[in-house]
Amino acid sequence: RLSVSRTPVRNALLILSNEGLVEMAPHLGAVVSEISAEEVEEVYFLRGILEGVAARLGAERMTDEHIASLRGILDEMNAGGDPDEWLRLNTRFHYLVYEQADMPRLLALIDSIHDITLPYSRRYIESEEHMQAARAGHERVFHACEMRDGKLAQEATQRHLEVVCQGVLGSSGDFALGR
Repeated sequence: RLSVSRTPVRNALLILSNEGLVEMAPHLGAVVSEISAEEVEEVYFLRGILEGVAARLGAERMTDEHIASLRGILDEMNAGGDPDEWLRLNTRFHYLVYEQADMPRLLALIDSIHDITLPYSRRYIESEEHMQAARAGHERVFHACEMRDGKLAQEATQRHLEVVCQGVLGSSGDFALGR
């Protein structure tokens, strides 16, 4: 019907299953996985550790061009608009910092858990209060990078993710959300 062979679809579902995003259920096929509040907290905790280290190393290697790019991304994010575009810019902002660490394996680990939280991040930024908290967190990370202060960048990144996690858990109500 869609003119796609089964093999690439099976491979894609296998990858999603290995990442914990779908479960293969007998007689049903692929079903979107549910994630508990504890699992959300664990993922954000792990993100804080990994992304904090990447921010520390990246901030210390920032050039003036990187700082200008970060400021431009923040200005676009602060202009408001489409939440999906905001999330795309958010990822660009953080990854611009992390890429400066020049540690491909660390970036791959961050990649492997980042997408798990995207649906929760999307829901989080729907609240104006949460959006303001996210903006403040980004400004703190930016300031640390501008100062080339790795320790401050690590702390700001970890705090930013803690605040997002608290907001996600507080705004999700009865937990067992599908991804």
